[in-house]
Amino acid sequence: TPKPVAKVEAEPDWQTFGPSLCGKPASDFSKWEQRRLSLAIDRVDLKWLDQCHKESRKSDFHPSVESQIIQDSLYGEDPEPILKQLFAAGVTAPTDQLWQAVFQNHPTAITLMVKSGTDPNALSSDNPYSAETVLNHAATNAEPEVLQALIDAGADPTIRTIDSEKDGGGRGWINAAEWAEDNPNPKSRVLL
Repeated sequence: TPKPVAKVEAEPDWQTFGPSLCGKPASDFSKWEQRRLSLAIDRVDLKWLDQCHKESRKSDFHPSVESQIIQDSLYGEDPEPILKQLFAAGVTAPTDQLWQAVFQNHPTAITLMVKSGTDPNALSSDNPYSAETVLNHAATNAEPEVLQALIDAGADPTIRTIDSEKDGGGRGWINAAEWAEDNPNPKSRVLL
């Protein structure tokens, strides 16, 4: 009996595929188009991604496409080459992508994002009774390297955000050191 043939993903071809993909908002990408973009990111195809970025700028959908490229790169092992390319082209990462870099444990990405103009002290919400800074949120469970990258990038550990009354255990307005009391890593607690 013949052996089954493994399905091999085709290389993304900018000439035939890129303009149609990157000339529209990322929310309109089909699953196949999203896979093609992810494949280019996984392979760190910087030339293809640069063309995608240029095409998105022409069509004025660049914030959406740029955000998608940043997000997808953060799920990879090393987002640094892709982020450097985007930031060199004048892109600023949205604040929610900074949170994603923390969750994905990418200290270098945090540094690059803040250097590109992302605010390390932005609040997660306009409501002060539910908002957090990325450092205060990260203090509860992030590794020391991530916390250090945030502090080095200008995140202010003295900003107080509210610990809600969930489960009756609210502590009022607390700073990063107080948020870190819940961090299971003693090195993270000591750092803050």
